[in-house]
Amino acid sequence: MKALSEYRIAFRGLSDGNHDYHWEISKSFFENIPDSGIRDAMVSVDLVLVKSGRLFELNFVFKGSLTLACDRCLDDLILVINQVNPLIVRESEKGEESSDDILFVTPSDYELDVYQSIYDFIMLSIPMRRVHEEGQCNAEMMERFQDIQIDEADDELK
Repeated sequence: MKALSEYRIAFRGLSDGNHDYHWEISKSFFENIPDSGIRDAMVSVDLVLVKSGRLFELNFVFKGSLTLACDRCLDDLILVINQVNPLIVRESEKGEESSDDILFVTPSDYELDVYQSIYDFIMLSIPMRRVHEEGQCNAEMMERFQDIQIDEADDELK
């Protein structure tokens, strides 16, 4: 995917120390992933990559908002994101398996694709239950929902 190349960091040849990266995440970022549930996005991602020999510390900072469907009324729900997520990247010749917070690369790797990490961290910021504050849902939809519940209760009594 050529459009995703902006999320690749060539780490071979980087000097030890801090390296800063920045991305603006919009709706188009999520269009490559079906069923993400993201209707719109305005998220600023700052990454500080600290290189120390064969070890990289990545510190992602996410600030912005996502637009999702409310689980209750299906109207747009704006979720504010403000979080920091660390990730360790280590070089290993043993073919070790990556975990949630440590990513292993081989000596032949020369770049790091952070697209999936950005996506994962954003998706992990979304709560399981995505609903408007009490009284903020679409009134018409809530009225229809109430009518359906009453009809179902009547059917159960018969």
